[in-house]
Amino acid sequence: MKKILVLVAALMASPVYAQDNAAVCEVSQGFVTQAVDARVEGMSEKEAKKLIKAGLVENVLMWSLVLGPLVSQVYDLPMDKMTPEFSEKFLQACLDQ
Repeated sequence: MKKILVLVAALMASPVYAQDNAAVCEVSQGFVTQAVDARVEGMSEKEAKKLIKAGLVENVLMWSLVLGPLVSQVYDLPMDKMTPEFSEKFLQACLDQ
């Protein structure tokens, strides 16, 4: 999860995307939740990225850059970490940065 949080922290520091930290963490949490759900359902990483990207409606280019690494990190973690609580832990760790 540490790598995921580093990526989100870089996004929050970026002048390209001026939103408050909570909003960035919440959008990122949504990606993480969707990636965990996709993985648990047996979807491949590539399928998960495509599905989540299709749902982007604003700041598509910027969020597309973040989406790939976030989903990859979820797929790199052990399967036993893929619990309903994972995305809540992610959000809290992100907000605590």
